[in-house]
Amino acid sequence: MPVSPAAWSSSSVTSLGGGGAGGGGEVVLAVDDSLSMSENKRDRAALEAMVLLARAMSRLEVGDIGVVGFGGCVKTLHPLGEPFVDQNGPKLVSKLTFRQDSTLSDRPMVTLLESLHQQLSLARENSSSRGSAEAGSNLQQLVLIIADGQFHEKEALTKVMREFGNQKGVLIAFIVLDNPEKSLLDMQSVSFEKGKPKMTKYLDSFPFPYYVVVQESNQLPSTISDLLRQWIEMVSSNSD
Repeated sequence: MPVSPAAWSSSSVTSLGGGGAGGGGEVVLAVDDSLSMSENKRDRAALEAMVLLARAMSRLEVGDIGVVGFGGCVKTLHPLGEPFVDQNGPKLVSKLTFRQDSTLSDRPMVTLLESLHQQLSLARENSSSRGSAEAGSNLQQLVLIIADGQFHEKEALTKVMREFGNQKGVLIAFIVLDNPEKSLLDMQSVSFEKGKPKMTKYLDSFPFPYYVVVQESNQLPSTISDLLRQWIEMVSSNSD
């Protein structure tokens, strides 16, 4: 059964709308720049989602925006702390090739999360140095991963996500750009118990607790609108 466009899996609606006291926010958009995105015909949707999110966040002035691309390596497309204007949109698009390749021995998603952990920790330290220790601890940080959701390092990702879960004020949400012809909703994973294969739904063991599946580009505006509404409510409540 397809996930509705604006319905976050798990308890993500509550989580995106919650949060503690404080003020300000930082948002990092992480776009899958790998070859699989173009092979899976999700590259155009990724560009649309990135531009929609970046422009909306900039105009709503809810916090700093950073953009990174990942696949074989992580590259910064727009650093946190630099103002984002509409003219940045075409520049971001031109920096994404959807040609990054990786092997089974590589761990592109784990590499991304490790890189983001460093960036967000540094940003939090900088916030503390500019204001107070309380300002840094109350900073709300949102990571939005835009990808096709197909990866092989699930076990390692689960461990890294557990570590992220222990960080106050950090939320990672995954926008799955799904290909209806080869949908993750229909995909199965195989594991072995006592030497016997066991089949389970791929998304049952998806390592990101908060995700939404988008199959058509026309679903993106409503999905993004709902996401940003919840993020704005979170940042506003933390500013009170």
